[in-house]
Amino acid sequence: KYKWKNRILLLIANKEDVTLISAVDKFFIDLKCENEERNLGLLKIIKNKYTNIRIPEYLRNKKGIWLIGYDGFIKAYSKDKSLLLNIHSLIDKMPVRKEEMNEFKRNCQS
Repeated sequence: KYKWKNRILLLIANKEDVTLISAVDKFFIDLKCENEERNLGLLKIIKNKYTNIRIPEYLRNKKGIWLIGYDGFIKAYSKDKSLLLNIHSLIDKMPVRKEEMNEFKRNCQS
């Protein structure tokens, strides 16, 4: 349902992965404007032994964070919070984002 509407940061973690979950939450709070400007949404899947969430087979036993582009394809992945350090520069190098930057004025203070 997000395809061609949003870029997605997908977080898949166990409820015990507090450090990773906290880092992603902080990223979306502290950089709210920058994330909105890049049309970046967050989809969190926090697994526990009772989770019945339908996860694609290729992601079923994995944890970490994925950047998913407008086209629905995975653009980047990390097992830890390291992807958060360069996610904006990765997005800004994407062809559609370059068009967006040419069309719209920046609203965020750097």
